[in-house]
Amino acid sequence: MQMALRPRVSIYVTCLACVISWTASGCGGGSDKPRVPVYPVKGTLTLDGKPLGNMALQLDPIDNNPNDPKPSTYATVGQDGSFALSTYSAGDGAPEGSYEVTLGTDPMNPVALPNHAPVQVDIKKDTGTLAIDLKSTRARSQGAGIPLAN
Repeated sequence: MQMALRPRVSIYVTCLACVISWTASGCGGGSDKPRVPVYPVKGTLTLDGKPLGNMALQLDPIDNNPNDPKPSTYATVGQDGSFALSTYSAGDGAPEGSYEVTLGTDPMNPVALPNHAPVQVDIKKDTGTLAIDLKSTRARSQGAGIPLAN
């Protein structure tokens, strides 16, 4: 009986050691670049003045300096069009700068994305609240863009 347990114990110990070393190394997603300051920003997303919900929102920096890059900022837009921007953790905000707006949808439950004129937004330290009103340009397209964060 003891001989049969030894290989199992060895496998469990090996797996546990791998998990501990993987966790201790930061799960491979770490960066040695310092975080840029972020400022809390909540807002609403509308299309032609009407709430646009159940979307993913991504803000990509415009004219990003390769020597001092800024991260993209994300939000999951609620059914009522409300969102809170996130950069490093949920709802922490966004760095100062100018951003291009991109929409996305849940790949498991795709909805039609509106075709809209390109939109640029500016985030400042004191922005606090941001209203993004997209202007439609033609019929909706099938889900594309960025995936909806869970």
